[in-house]
Amino acid sequence: MKIKGGGVKVFLFVVVLIFGIIIAYNILKPEHTLRVYQPADINPRLVDSSKQKQFNKHTISDFTLLNQDSVQVTLADYKNKIILTDFFFTTCPSICPKMSANMATVAEKYEEKEDFVILSHTVTPELDPPHVLKAYAADYNAPDNWQFLTGEKDEIYRLARKSYFAALDEPSKEGPDFVHTENFVLVDKEGRLRGFYDGTSSIDTERLINDIALLYREYE
Repeated sequence: MKIKGGGVKVFLFVVVLIFGIIIAYNILKPEHTLRVYQPADINPRLVDSSKQKQFNKHTISDFTLLNQDSVQVTLADYKNKIILTDFFFTTCPSICPKMSANMATVAEKYEEKEDFVILSHTVTPELDPPHVLKAYAADYNAPDNWQFLTGEKDEIYRLARKSYFAALDEPSKEGPDFVHTENFVLVDKEGRLRGFYDGTSSIDTERLINDIALLYREYE
């Protein structure tokens, strides 16, 4: 069956209209952004009881620690930077080597970004002074923006449990008061929590790399 002249015009109009709608949608559709996590959004087992009902305004807290070069650092040293953090120890025989290998992949991907930093905290500071951390950093070819931190155990554990919500606030198989967690935590330039990732998973590591790129687009 042939389409008459008027029908052809209508058909072409409909086709052009459909393509126009598709193009306009792709131009104007809202871009996905990362969620801002508040304590009340997170698994309560990871959140200190004093913060479990907090629904807004959570940002990571200040700290005073030493890096692998024995330089004292505070949160102010990482002002206006995207922060990726984890908690490990150099003698860990189980999850930490895999975590550090995956973190090395992320570090290499964003090595050139001056406003990006990785903060890896040892949870056995009594065994991991700066020179031990420096040797560990060398094992993973850590770039300058991958910092390994040590200091007072109470402060490191406070950060894990009350600031980043990276670790269960309950006994582990290593002891009644020992932080052992596979979580990587992504923090934006405002100090807000933007993502949680299984540091032992290559799939989650790839998701993390993509999420960092997505977070950077928020600052363009």
